[in-house]
Formats: sequence, C-alpha cells, structure tokens
Amino acid sequence: ADEVAVEYATGEADEVVCPGVKGPNLAAAALARFRERFDWRERPLRLTIQKRIPVAAGLGGGSADAGAVLRAAVARSGLRPSEEELNQLAFSLGADVPSQLAPAAALVTGAGERVERLDAPLSFIAVLLTGVGALSSAAVYKHAELLGAGGSDLSVREAELRDALTAGGDVLALG
Repeated sequence: ADEVAVEYATGEADEVVCPGVKGPNLAAAALARFRERFDWRERPLRLTIQKRIPVAAGLGGGSADAGAVLRAAVARSGLRPSEEELNQLAFSLGADVPSQLAPAAALVTGAGERVERLDAPLSFIAVLLTGVGALSSAAVYKHAELLGAGGSDLSVREAELRDALTAGGDVLALG
C-alpha cells in the first residue's frame, strides 16, 4: 500500500511530494478538482506520497492515492458533499477512483462507476510480479475490448465472483 500524508503547506499553493515519480499525479489532480468542484479555498495542503504500489503496473495505485486525497479533503474541509457528488468527482479522475472512496472488498462494474460494497473477508494471498515496462490502463482496457474481453457471460462471472467473495469460495479459481 502507498502511504499518503496530508498536512498544511507552508507556501501559498498546494504541494505534492512523491519521491521517484515524475509527471502528472492523480492525487494532485484529485485535490485540485475537489477545490474547484466545491469552491474550497482554505489553506493549501502538502501531500507526501510514499509509493509502494508500482507505477503503471495496472494495480490502481494512483487511483488509491486519489481516493485517499479525496477522503482527506472532505475531512480537512469540513464540507459534506453527497455520496453522488463525490462519486462523480472521483469518476471524472478515473474509472476506478470511485471504488477507492471507501476502501473495502467491492465488486466494481460498468466503467468503474458502479461500486457494490461486499461484506467479504479477503482471505487469499496473491503474489504479483511486475514487468520492467509501463502500461497505460486506458491502453490495456482498449486492447481487452478489441480481444472481446467481457463478453456475454459477464453477469454470470459477476455473480460467481460475488458468491466466491462473500461465501469464502475459491476466488483465485475464477481467474
């Protein structure tokens, strides 16, 4: 898991510190969009992100960081956006960001905007080996669509996964 620390900045603008990561940062975009969407102009924040989830490995690290920043912004601001407003903002950042607004076991469908929280103990262990290259999530999903991933049995697969997660079934066998 990445670690996201949020504190007040000493300067006049929001800051993001993410050692070893160059380029656009989804967590910074989340804070900027939160400020814009809810017209929040209070003290600037400093985000310090210790990356442990490999960048561009398709593991949702940037989305998890963005979700953590949105939760922190809600807490710091004292604002109470509706769940729908926050979900829309999260979805505007990326399809998997809504699932990170309240991390828990969830079945995520659609383009990522439908999040069904599950009362499910996560009782399996997986080892993930990442490659040396980087892949854009958008490019991976586009390629999956070209290969026909999903297909007509998707609702059956969703039901199988939901049952396996909530009843302690063999989640890995579904892979």
